[in-house]
Amino acid sequence: MPRRGFRWRLRSSPLILLYHRVANAEPGPHANVSGLSVTPEHFEQQLAVLRRRFAPLRLRDLLESPPRFRHPAVAVTFDDGYADNLHAALPLLERFGIPATFFVTSGMLGGQREFWWDTLERWLAMIGFGTHHEPATRSDRFHILSSVFPRIG
Repeated sequence: MPRRGFRWRLRSSPLILLYHRVANAEPGPHANVSGLSVTPEHFEQQLAVLRRRFAPLRLRDLLESPPRFRHPAVAVTFDDGYADNLHAALPLLERFGIPATFFVTSGMLGGQREFWWDTLERWLAMIGFGTHHEPATRSDRFHILSSVFPRIG
């Protein structure tokens, strides 16, 4: 598609950006295997672009009556309610004056359990999945997988 066609489509359709986490990567070679996290520095750069080139709106306003602006309309959302949404993302959103909608998984509030996908990511990182680094040994992988799937052992 020609570049001009993409710009026209971008102007005519509002965007909804979905984030999960704004956090610095955990130390180690297997950090952020899933790609569900953006660093505060990159998030700040993204917000600067949104402020400059888009018309940020609350999700409700975007869905109820998508207005026509000089720039494409955009809504920012966060899924799952990670604590870093409050501590890292919110101050940056406020600084740039960009509204956001937070979808919080209420059943996880105040608990010590992690989301299943965080557990899976940690396990996959332990066996070297999705990284460019040396994976765990065959025996380590077998031990990890057998703890996840007991029938293997």
